Amino acid sequence: MEAVAKFGVGGSGDYRSAVWSLGVDGENAWLAAKPAGAWWLLTVRPDACGLLTLHDDGGPTLPRSGGNLVRRWRPPGPARMSWSHGFTLIVPTLGAMEARSRADVDTGDGVLWSAPAPIDHAVVFALRSAEAAKGETLAVLRLPGGEKALTRAYQPVPAALMDYFRRAMRFAPEADGGVGSLVHYDTGGGHEALFFDLPLHSPR
Repeated sequence: MEAVAKFGVGGSGDYRSAVWSLGVDGENAWLAAKPAGAWWLLTVRPDACGLLTLHDDGGPTLPRSGGNLVRRWRPPGPARMSWSHGFTLIVPTLGAMEARSRADVDTGDGVLWSAPAPIDHAVVFALRSAEAAKGETLAVLRLPGGEKALTRAYQPVPAALMDYFRRAMRFAPEADGGVGSLVHYDTGGGHEALFFDLPLHSPR
C-alpha cells in the first residue's frame, strides 16, 4: 500500500476531522482513517466495487489486509470495467468548536490541511476521474485504469441534513480528551462510497 496524500480539516492544534490517508495498492485505490479507536479502510477496485472494512488495531500504522467487513454498507454499484466516482467525504461545520489538540493518529508531516467551512456549510472531498472532477485538485492517483483526482470544494448543506448531523452528535459517545470523530457511511450518487465525518467534541 503506497500512500499518496494525507488530508483533513483544521490543523495540528484544532481538531475538525480525522486525518484521512489516500493511496494506491496495485490496481486499487484506498482511503483510510482512524477516527475513533479503529481504522476504517475503503478499497475501490477497478470494477468500481468497494470494500469497507474495520480494523481493531488502535495504533498509528495503516492496516494492511484483513479486518472486519462492514456488511451493512452497500458496495457502490454493479461490476464495471472502470469508474469515475470513487468516494465523497463530507466534513460539515455544525457550530463554533473548541480548539483541541489532535490525538487520533500520529499525523507526522505533509498533511494537507483545509480550513473549516462556514457554519451550515461543509468541506467536500471527492475522488473522481479527470472528466468528473469538480473543485480544487489536492492530489492525483495514477492507477492502471487512468488518473483519479482528489478534489476539495466548499458547499452549503441543506437544513434537513444539518439537523440530522446535530441529532447524530447528541447520541455520539464521549471521546477521550474530547477528540475523535464519528463516521457515518452510505452509498451516494454515481454508485460511490459516501462518508460524513463529524467531530466528537461538542459545539460551544
